[in-house]
Amino acid sequence: MLEKTINLIDTAIAARLNSSVFIRKNYGLCKMIVKEGASAARYPASVTILNETKAVIDSKYSIITYHRVISESFDDVESYGDANDARLKKTVMLMVVWADGRKLKMTDTKLRDYITAFIPSSLNVTTFSNTQIELQSDTVDSFRLFAQEYDGQAYKLHPDHIFFGVNYTVISEYNSQCITLCEDC
Repeated sequence: MLEKTINLIDTAIAARLNSSVFIRKNYGLCKMIVKEGASAARYPASVTILNETKAVIDSKYSIITYHRVISESFDDVESYGDANDARLKKTVMLMVVWADGRKLKMTDTKLRDYITAFIPSSLNVTTFSNTQIELQSDTVDSFRLFAQEYDGQAYKLHPDHIFFGVNYTVISEYNSQCITLCEDC
């Protein structure tokens, strides 16, 4: 279900960044993977049942994004009647953005302003009665963010690269009795 929310966020941003200079790669929801071996390294990857796709900086694109879950919390929602099946789920997220400022002809500040402006404040996501997106902050220290996301790997950013994170929270209200297991949800 979170994958659908992230897909809707990425789609909303892509619809507004519709110039031909925006050659996009959206990795969607990623998690941190530890590469085992002589030198352990962490990196973000989109993981499915069938495979893992490392979220890498690739110069054939002008902008690359991915999202990671930082934490989740749950609350009961006050409801009427005997059943109290309403729940509120808060998912704290990090969206990481890499871009080639030279190809985009754009500064990091301008791209951050666009990205944060284009993230919708509410979404209509199946199975949730209400989904809100609250922006929290930007992570603008590219050195620290790169070390956090690609721990154990050499710093690969050039002066014309843009690399930042957008911290946001997805707040979803749902009825726990209406959630069912399905393979293609």
